[in-house]
Amino acid sequence: MAELALLIPGLVLLLSAALAMRRALRVARLVKRIPALAPEPLAKVADGLRLAKGSIESDEPLPSPFHARPCVYYAYRVEDGGPVPKRLATGKAWAATRLRDATGAVAVETRAALVRAPHATVTRLERLDQLTEAQRAFLRDAGIEQRHLGRFSALTITEYTLESGDEVHVLGTVQQRPDGKVFYRARHSPLAVTATRDAGLVPGLRNELLLFSASTALFLLFGILFLVASFA
Repeated sequence: MAELALLIPGLVLLLSAALAMRRALRVARLVKRIPALAPEPLAKVADGLRLAKGSIESDEPLPSPFHARPCVYYAYRVEDGGPVPKRLATGKAWAATRLRDATGAVAVETRAALVRAPHATVTRLERLDQLTEAQRAFLRDAGIEQRHLGRFSALTITEYTLESGDEVHVLGTVQQRPDGKVFYRARHSPLAVTATRDAGLVPGLRNELLLFSASTALFLLFGILFLVASFA
């Protein structure tokens, strides 16, 4: 019975080591593959992880929630503008999006994407007793009611937008579907829409690789120790 009590944890640890190693190998491939990618014409992109450059567009752009700027993506945050800023609300939304270059267009499933929007507008609301109706509606939609305003000295609203015509790089997995090609976020693979070629993903992936590599080593070591002890 004592041997079984050591054998089962040992097997569980070895299984965990195998899963961590599998993840580490996937991340290692991404760390090697992403920097080697070069932008390809959209007409030539094939299935798999690809990088392309073009202008972003949408047939049905969204109005950004505070400034009503037409955009294909927006994100915002509302903060208490006191001595120690406190985040009060965040939000984001996407429109149906395409990337277009001189050779054609490919759909982009931006809902799952890391988007680094190139436009940022910061607005500070000092007179909370004199807000316009549009500003009040925005705050209500963000979950901040009139009765909450007395708690704050000022509000800072930062709005990020990605707008039709913006030149961007898209890094993601391409798949041929019945209605055409699409960039999407495959399992264990990134999807990023950024103004620069470098999406800034590799440093985070390297940290993830280090974590899973260390986990593999620890699970393997303790798994072997438990197995040896169970047969001793």
